[in-house]
Amino acid sequence: MRSFKCCGVSKTLASYRGNLMVFGCLLIACGVAAHMLFIGNSGVNDGFTDAADGLGTLGGEFNDLKSDSVDLSTLGTDIRNDAAICSSGCIQYDCCSSGNCASGSSANDQALSGMFTVFQNQGSILKTVGDGLVDLVKDVPGALDAAETVMRGQAIETKNLVIFIVYAILMVVLVGYAAAAYFKNKIGTQVMIFISEIIVVVLTLSCGVCMFVVTLLGDFCMDPSGNIIDLVTETTNSTQFKELLDYYLNCIGSSPIGTDLQEGIDSLDVVLDSIDNNSTFVSSAGAACTAGVDSIKDDSLSSKDTLVDLLDFFDCSTVNNAWSKIVNEGLCTSGYSGFYALWISLYLVSLCLFFIMCISAILFKQYEYRAEGLDDEEDGEITYDANDQAFLDNPGVQMVQNPDGTIEQLDPQQGEKFDNVYYGRAV
Repeated sequence: MRSFKCCGVSKTLASYRGNLMVFGCLLIACGVAAHMLFIGNSGVNDGFTDAADGLGTLGGEFNDLKSDSVDLSTLGTDIRNDAAICSSGCIQYDCCSSGNCASGSSANDQALSGMFTVFQNQGSILKTVGDGLVDLVKDVPGALDAAETVMRGQAIETKNLVIFIVYAILMVVLVGYAAAAYFKNKIGTQVMIFISEIIVVVLTLSCGVCMFVVTLLGDFCMDPSGNIIDLVTETTNSTQFKELLDYYLNCIGSSPIGTDLQEGIDSLDVVLDSIDNNSTFVSSAGAACTAGVDSIKDDSLSSKDTLVDLLDFFDCSTVNNAWSKIVNEGLCTSGYSGFYALWISLYLVSLCLFFIMCISAILFKQYEYRAEGLDDEEDGEITYDANDQAFLDNPGVQMVQNPDGTIEQLDPQQGEKFDNVYYGRAV
């Protein structure tokens, strides 16, 4: 049964050299695109580093906040205990006629009774505020430290390792292609084409993931704060929470937490004013009473300083600066540009590998021609006999060449041409 070809690979040396030139250019282009992976990876690393720095800064602030909260709770406890009623050996016992100023009848006892009541009340308030803040932030520093560790470790180091492995595989494949072309090795070319098919599929899927990330980041980074607030608004009806985010992310409005802290500062001012107003009675009660009240005054001043520090922390600038470092600089500037460059690099590598496979398929056949000694052939283009050419021009029509060189059309219904002078007639 006769077989026919619909197309062919050029046998000329010029065509072979031209394909090799295109093949070499694609190898170089693919190598350059592979190197661009490091440009994108560097940008992503910069973004992760900025984000990790922001998390580290915020973690340090929350560690200070936790420490100040513990100090505030301790100072509140000290003030309350120092002002407590006792039978002996306490400040009330040193200042009044007994360990309970409220039970005394003297003018000094009645004057100092109100002062110690203020001490006890404000000490309890400070302890409550301190304990509440400790419960609020006790897990935050550890979580931020863990996030920073993940960002610097897994997000950067692991990703770097993956990029290096991908780069190494690409370089091995490109070197393999170059070696197969140099030695005109058909088996090596087949192996490289097979490996490239797998790589192109993986890179195409990776390009899709990177494109999704770039698109998502692009939409988010148009207005990061606004997008977060809109998301919260859609999921909760809490106006207070929305105002809290608006204050810390955009520095709009007043601090909801700052109001409570300011009330604590005002309460301590009441304690200090009470000490100043009763200084005469304290002095007349003796040196032990004066020393005890001075101790409460020192605790109150320390508590006030702690509250001022907490008030500064809960100002919008601290959280907003960390947010800007993590999101605006890390995620939406360096990180976005890095992911974009990584996406373009993967796309170019995948595209170049695809065309390398196409050219390699042509070279695969031309290696065979070179092995047949056609290097010096001038007109080595594939030629077709009349039957082949007729089939190419009009599939279904077949021609037969007679021994004298003449050509006749073969009836499509007839397997062979038996009704001519050369082949005879069927009996």
